[in-house]
Amino acid sequence: MNIQAVLFDCDGVLVDSEPLSKGLLLTMITELGIKHDLGQRLISVSGQRMSECLDNVAEWLQRPLPGDFLEQFRQREYVLLRQQLQPIPGIHSALQRLTLPRAVASNGPMEKILINLDSTGLRHHFGEHLYSAYDLDRHKPDPALYLHAAAQLGIEPAACLVVEDSSFGAEAGLRAGMTVVGYGEQRFSLQQMGTLPLADMAQLPELIDLL
Repeated sequence: MNIQAVLFDCDGVLVDSEPLSKGLLLTMITELGIKHDLGQRLISVSGQRMSECLDNVAEWLQRPLPGDFLEQFRQREYVLLRQQLQPIPGIHSALQRLTLPRAVASNGPMEKILINLDSTGLRHHFGEHLYSAYDLDRHKPDPALYLHAAAQLGIEPAACLVVEDSSFGAEAGLRAGMTVVGYGEQRFSLQQMGTLPLADMAQLPELIDLL
């Protein structure tokens, strides 16, 4: 297998934003006076477009969320990310040793991608190769975002490695005809989809060398 480029998801792969964002979401639902037990259910929507995630939450709660809930969530989320966000352990080392072209391809808005990378000192590793599904209006599990990132790098999809932490993202990478690495707590369930498991992000360059 000749890997020529690496395409990274952002949240949960480059930055440890998931606990902050999920914690805020649960806090905001509680602030509405709604009793809930959504913690475990949110795992199933990890990596999903936020508006679709909130549609699922409203269905689970059996009541609609306020019309400005998403806007308020984003405003508070961005403040939280700027103040508390940390990089995924080992990602700085992996990116410093990685010699292949690379890009970020995220279901999140570009503003969030930039906040994530600037807050953690990761942005310089990717140059201008930052891609948001919002700009294409096609979100994972649609493979369009990964195909677009590969095209911008000038690399054939079959020569690209995707690093993902969610089933939505892993499906997108696989449908794009790419090799997919599943990182994080869901790596074993992602392995059942046909991905390669990765427990330590610092070991990513070594994993690529084995392919």
